[in-house]
Amino acid sequence: MTTELLRKAKVKETNFENILPFWQKLWPNTGTISDMSSIRYLGGYDVSIYKKYKPTFFNLYIDNRIAGVISGHKSDPESYRLRGIYIEKEYRGNSLSSILFKSIEKQAIVENCTNIWSFPRKESLFSYESAGYIRTTEFITQGIDYGPNCFVIKILNS
Repeated sequence: MTTELLRKAKVKETNFENILPFWQKLWPNTGTISDMSSIRYLGGYDVSIYKKYKPTFFNLYIDNRIAGVISGHKSDPESYRLRGIYIEKEYRGNSLSSILFKSIEKQAIVENCTNIWSFPRKESLFSYESAGYIRTTEFITQGIDYGPNCFVIKILNS
């Protein structure tokens, strides 16, 4: 099934309104979810990110049905934040996340970034590592709503 699904998969850029219902599944009971995040790689916050950069959103379609989503945005001039990735439950375990990872990484390269980073949950780390991301911190639990999480990074080759 994996090969068939990978062949059928199509990625298209979308907007925040189309991705928001999936983020609400990823971060339930959060209240308002913003289209970007001010978190910086390895910690801290920079609210100027909202004024400096624009987010990008992608849908992954299988047979004209959204099977997954991903988003990201620059967090500084050379770094791109992979903000979230979500695959619908019935499609998980079929390597579809690899297509979304590649899509957002290409976007980071288009925006002249040299690296892409994220803050995944422990249960998602395997997907990130399979896509070439390196874990750079221990798992963090304090101040985290959906953790434990850790920082990961991937150096991009243009």
